[in-house]
Amino acid sequence: MTPGRGDTAGPVVGESVHDVTWELLGTAFRITCTSNEVAAAIAQLFEAFPKVAGGPASAKRYAVVDGCERHGHDRCLHATTGELDVSGPPGVALAAVLTAVNEAAIDAFAGLAVHAGVVASGSSAIAFPAPSGTGKTTFAAAGLVAGFDYVSDEALCVDPATRRPVPYPRALALSPWSRHAVALDDIAGIELGDGEVAITADQIGARTVTAPLDLAHIVHLQPALDGDARGCELTPAPRGEAMTWLFQRSFNHYKHPTESFHLLATLARKAQAWRLNYGDPLEAAALLRDRLG
Repeated sequence: MTPGRGDTAGPVVGESVHDVTWELLGTAFRITCTSNEVAAAIAQLFEAFPKVAGGPASAKRYAVVDGCERHGHDRCLHATTGELDVSGPPGVALAAVLTAVNEAAIDAFAGLAVHAGVVASGSSAIAFPAPSGTGKTTFAAAGLVAGFDYVSDEALCVDPATRRPVPYPRALALSPWSRHAVALDDIAGIELGDGEVAITADQIGARTVTAPLDLAHIVHLQPALDGDARGCELTPAPRGEAMTWLFQRSFNHYKHPTESFHLLATLARKAQAWRLNYGDPLEAAALLRDRLG
């Protein structure tokens, strides 16, 4: 994807077959497209989020335009903040939409956001802070297969007023390796390009959390290196380390540093901290279910 040029007006060719506004983390996103195939995929990808009637003027706008005459591309993503050339299969456009909306939702979130996967058992949330590319989404998927409820594979979002996690149940983007590791090869997800497939919690058979949660556990994932056939070991860790894990993975603590520091400290103080060494993510998720669920 490369930056596009021109203004940020709506579609320049074809009629919109999809025009729906969703709310993610308190921000409204209006998404339109001119392709029935893309429309069906978008409806599935965002099904876990509440719809907003009327499409408020404050909503951030994204339009997937097939046959863009302005730029001469097969497909473009037009947004209020710019335009991206996403020429190619529909999956490329869908990946661009998911990335753009995710970044905008977290950036606009008024609370604290930490890069983490989050699952839940009843009203108790289990967060595993981790950077991209370290198995966070794979482990979240394994947790859903093991019977946990879904909160997010992307962010632990916390309302500073209640000090409680806010669900952010975006679709899980899994590589072929990840799908195989958590036994989801047979699920027909949404193709995103480069072999990645987006799968919703509903497709896995997991419940998406909507009720209030309390952060009960913070788990530091330590997956095995390739070729390491180690078993699973869950051991307690000092709460001070949990504070470090959360702080290191925070998206936005710099916006309100003092308030964020106190909130992170409160979260770490009230939750139990753990280290999880594992090779097989399904075996590890089952261990968490048995020990913490």
